[in-house]
Amino acid sequence: MSDEKFEEVERLLHAISSPVSDEEARCLIASFGEDNCFGMAWTLLHLVESAPSPAVTSEPPTGSNMWIHNLWIRYRNTLSDEK
Repeated sequence: MSDEKFEEVERLLHAISSPVSDEEARCLIASFGEDNCFGMAWTLLHLVESAPSPAVTSEPPTGSNMWIHNLWIRYRNTLSDEK
């Protein structure tokens, strides 16, 4: 990805207002890549988590994207906090 394209994607990501809707969160999940993408993946994760309902509520299959696993672990941790 060129620097210009990267900066455009970053600008668009930061232009999304939170909280996002549940539908928007489900759409945003498809945007996760395989790495941190210079910190943008954390921004994306926080946007997904701003939705009213958790986007990932069951354990993803082995081999799923690490960010989907992160969302699952973070959701699971909220359940243990409620006890």
